Amino acid sequence: PRMLTGLASDIATPAATLNATVRDFGSAGQVWFLWRTSSTALNSSTDKVALPAMSGAQSVSAPLTGLADGTTYYFQPVASTVGGTSYGAIQSFTTN
Repeated sequence: PRMLTGLASDIATPAATLNATVRDFGSAGQVWFLWRTSSTALNSSTDKVALPAMSGAQSVSAPLTGLADGTTYYFQPVASTVGGTSYGAIQSFTTN
């Protein structure tokens, strides 16, 4: 699979929505987001979402809650199938 990282949306303390697109998901697998306040320590994870095998593209999103005001967060989408694991680019957003 290939991951294309989208922008975070609905950003307001204490929540945001993480967005990405997965392409070429040739076999069933899972998609989730890694996130944290450091781009080098993305050690928190959203729930994993199961996706069936598909061709083309599928949008995925995950909500985050409990975020601190005026803080920059980093996130990266991940897709995993029997064929391997794919990571999207790291993006950031700042709560207001």
